[in-house]
Amino acid sequence: MKLCFRIFHRNWTIVLKALLLVFAGLLSLTAAEDEPSNLMVESLTFTRPEGWKWKAPPDKSNVAGFLIIPTQDKKFSTEVTFVVSVVGKEIVDRLWKGRFPDSDKPGNLHLETVRWHETDVFLFTLQGAYQIKPPKIEHLDAKLVGAIIPVGPKKFAHVRIFGPKKDVDAALGAFTAMIKEALKKE
Repeated sequence: MKLCFRIFHRNWTIVLKALLLVFAGLLSLTAAEDEPSNLMVESLTFTRPEGWKWKAPPDKSNVAGFLIIPTQDKKFSTEVTFVVSVVGKEIVDRLWKGRFPDSDKPGNLHLETVRWHETDVFLFTLQGAYQIKPPKIEHLDAKLVGAIIPVGPKKFAHVRIFGPKKDVDAALGAFTAMIKEALKKE
């Protein structure tokens, strides 16, 4: 009788673990399907490109949302961030150039204004070593590409992609297409 109970108990444990794994798999599939496909920032609706993952914004922040681009490097992921601010293109000088200490070197800073769907969009690119608090360098080969879009009087949507240079370069086409699509007038 004891042997029979042990076999039953061992088999029951295996069956229970298998059921839990199946249930956990179903939950992860449901969670992936429940990710929002659109993100509204003021009057602009951004559609999440295929393969990008949703991550909820931190509590009590002015960040409208995040899109995470899967990457191989767990320590330095590629993120797309949406922020609404009263600060326009001067943010590049006030904040971002200070985070990229090599921004004065040729090829590490690019600024331009483009017209997409009747909207003037200020684009900026910074690349190279990245630091949050000088003099500590956080990442050696980082890249930040940003679009600053007017969404009202003295109000701007900042859309930025930041991460390892190779990953940002690979996602730049989808990033640009996402912004252009959001700017289309119905």
